[in-house]
Amino acid sequence: MIKYRLIACLALVCSFGCLASCDVDTSKKPSDQASTTTPSDTKKDDFKTDSNIKVYTRPTTSGTRECFFEKIGYANGKKGGLVSKANEVAENGEMLSAIANDTYGIGYVSLDSLKNNTSVKGLKFEGVEATSENALNGTYKLKRYFNIVADTGSNADSDLNDLAKAYWDFTFSKQGLAIASQNGGIVNADVLKNAASFKTSDYTIFTKDVSSKTIGIAGSTSVKNISTATENAFIALWTDSTKAPKFDISKQTGSGTAVPNLQSKTAQIGYLSRELDDAELTTLGGITGSKHDHICTDAVVAIVNIKNTSVSNITGTQLARIYLDSKDTQWADLFKDGVSQITKWNELA
Repeated sequence: MIKYRLIACLALVCSFGCLASCDVDTSKKPSDQASTTTPSDTKKDDFKTDSNIKVYTRPTTSGTRECFFEKIGYANGKKGGLVSKANEVAENGEMLSAIANDTYGIGYVSLDSLKNNTSVKGLKFEGVEATSENALNGTYKLKRYFNIVADTGSNADSDLNDLAKAYWDFTFSKQGLAIASQNGGIVNADVLKNAASFKTSDYTIFTKDVSSKTIGIAGSTSVKNISTATENAFIALWTDSTKAPKFDISKQTGSGTAVPNLQSKTAQIGYLSRELDDAELTTLGGITGSKHDHICTDAVVAIVNIKNTSVSNITGTQLARIYLDSKDTQWADLFKDGVSQITKWNELA
């Protein structure tokens, strides 16, 4: 009897031992327990601040570039002097694509370019968010005017002069300013309210068949949304669309191309996403019937990849260190204590 009891006790002990040996090791982290972790439980990799900062910029002919460096307080970056590894992209669209595909990239674009974009995020500048309201009230400092230039008098073809004059007037009419506002331009409400309506009856050019005429457009790519919408609306002013003029936008590759193309007669209209410089104003002064004025306001926004969770705000000094000072080559460099004039980005957010 004692023998059977001993065997039973041994069996019971073995059973508990087996159960104990089958228990999950709770000392391990969930990520170590592959057999009990579903994909949705796995923590995503954090943004690695020890990775190199990938710098993206625009060409020296870009008005967006000029505004960006001028407004952050380092105008010498407009025409050169950037870190050697800066990657140059031609226009806003390419900048968005570059940053969307580079987790550790930083760049800058026109505010309107960010509309409906979920792959990059815009940063506050000096603690202020880039919005139309903040650009108009002056609290957001990284902003500029969208300017237009026109040759309405020196073209050998008088119809081109008349077309350029009508296009200019349409741009600044109630209809034209509304188009600018609807396509990314920041237009003061009072200016829009007080603008005159455009009437085709005031211009004989709309009674003509000018389908053989081509209006050349040059200048800024940042203004393309506005210029394209304006061109389409201008063509629609002809009751018979087959008699409307055509537009050639092949010279619209950067603000620096606006005035030179007017001078060479390869364009009648030019756009700039910056102010005209003294040399450009002098050139325009030599073109009979030339005009220049600003259409609306625009903001420039520093952007990073959407995966960059470490920053939501940036200062002019920080941007200058990234773009002009090769000392800060990794994201971690901007987090170090004791770096002159640099504040930890996560504390600024």
